Amino acid sequence: MTASLKSPSPYSVKIARTASVDLDTGEIIPGTSTVYRTNRSPRYISEDYMIAFSAAFEAASEDRDLGLQEWRVLARLISMLPIGSANEWKSINISDLGASLGMKRQNVSAALKVLVEKEIVIRGCRIGRGHAYSLNPNFGWKGPARLWPDASKSAPKLKLVSSR
Repeated sequence: MTASLKSPSPYSVKIARTASVDLDTGEIIPGTSTVYRTNRSPRYISEDYMIAFSAAFEAASEDRDLGLQEWRVLARLISMLPIGSANEWKSINISDLGASLGMKRQNVSAALKVLVEKEIVIRGCRIGRGHAYSLNPNFGWKGPARLWPDASKSAPKLKLVSSR
């Protein structure tokens, strides 16, 4: 049996579990497990992917300030934000974001405000009619894994879990 695991690297990781079969009795005699890497990306990973940190998502799921609107806005922002380093920012127009989600501008603005307060999303300078935003690398990472350690050191700590 071979199982593929999702890996944060551009390489796929495979685990091969081997066993011997006793041809007289049909008994399966367990063998060893082998882990090996291939040098090509699995077909299910496109060039646009995100590395998610389970501890951050767990804390976010327990934070009562993050409701359905905040999660919808976050999901759309993750898909829109650029892949790269922490220095990559994307100008977001709240009206356009609201229209793409079928949400009122004020609801998107309120959801974005919560995401920025929790420092899941980092708000940068004003660009045109909107602000520049980036995903906090301590929550999730879009880009080459080799750039994450430096970006995460300079990023703010997440401010998750509150009670209403």
